[in-house]
Amino acid sequence: METNYERNYYTLKNWFDYIGYDDWSIRYDLGLSSTDLLKQMLIYKYNFTTELNSEPVGSTYANILFSKYILARYKEETIGYVDVPYCNPFDIVEPTLAEKTAVYEDFTRRFIAQLNLTYERYSKLIELYEANKSDLLNELTTETISRFNDTPQDGGLYADDEYTTNVTQSSSKTNVSILSRLAELDDTIRNLYTDWSNEFRKVFIYV
Repeated sequence: METNYERNYYTLKNWFDYIGYDDWSIRYDLGLSSTDLLKQMLIYKYNFTTELNSEPVGSTYANILFSKYILARYKEETIGYVDVPYCNPFDIVEPTLAEKTAVYEDFTRRFIAQLNLTYERYSKLIELYEANKSDLLNELTTETISRFNDTPQDGGLYADDEYTTNVTQSSSKTNVSILSRLAELDDTIRNLYTDWSNEFRKVFIYV
């Protein structure tokens, strides 16, 4: 009897579900906004400690890339497949856990390799533009003046500092050019993350 094969495809969402997103304890303890979510999930499910470059996988930049760009963009893309042999269509069985795990682990290694390969270039550029943002934000200040005045009932000038017992002062400076530059930097940073996510197309399988 001729042997046929049933091909079972697995997506990034399947990998993410398997690696921990569907586990309540992981979601509760870490949350999607955790800066080390990516690293913690990989260590939680796999013994990849020797393959994980601690700086990229544990960095804020890599986790922003992963949670806000890669997951959103590639969620339904194929990461691998398993061919299950059968002779009778009624005898088709699901891939085993070991077969599925092999797909997930193979993808994880490709993903980590690509992250390590591209991290230095993009992280340094993002860090540079983030520093420029911080410098510009420091130029924006706020100033207010409030006084509690104890002018005597029988005389004295209200404006005299002699009778001022409490003064609070700050300054306000809003520069349109600064705000415009901040918007440009935000766009540049978003574009860098988008370009970085483009680098990961090669770790997926297009069918």
